[in-house]
Amino acid sequence: MAESSSNQPSGSSDRPRSSELKLSAEEREALQKLSEPRVFMQWVTPAYRQTEKSKGWYAIMGIVILGFVLYGMFTTDSYGWIISITFLILAGVYYLNDLKPVPMIRVIITQLGIRFGGQYFPFNQLKSFWILNEENARHLNLTLSKGNKTVSIILPEGMNLGQLREFLLIQIPEEEGVEESFSEQLIRNLGL
Repeated sequence: MAESSSNQPSGSSDRPRSSELKLSAEEREALQKLSEPRVFMQWVTPAYRQTEKSKGWYAIMGIVILGFVLYGMFTTDSYGWIISITFLILAGVYYLNDLKPVPMIRVIITQLGIRFGGQYFPFNQLKSFWILNEENARHLNLTLSKGNKTVSIILPEGMNLGQLREFLLIQIPEEEGVEESFSEQLIRNLGL
């Protein structure tokens, strides 16, 4: 029987062990930069659109709510009082929410995907995009592949929408001719 003349245990090689590799601070920093995705565009935006409301707006909405409350109280239905309580609670919650400042969210677009605050959307999970560019509304709308959910991101004034569109076209298809739905227009125009 011939025995191996090597004193090394089987499976070992001449390569240095990972504990033997030493990188300088500059080399570690360079490796970290290479592993980070390149940022194409970034900005800070409100998480949602909040409009200034006048006293007249609150007065009109108060009358509408009062109408629903009175309707609920005076209907012959035995559950009409539930309508009254529901509209009072909804109005109170809306008013309290309207008093809070809108949180600001950082949006980062890289070659791998889009980060919107704590949410990350890789391009392979996005179905399409469309940009709404109207006088008082500028939004980037992303349609997710799963569930056809749409995420709307507010775009700041002065942003180069052509440059944004060209970059996104490389990654995902654009939905052409898409406009806001009637309900979205109604919500925006009523200041809700």
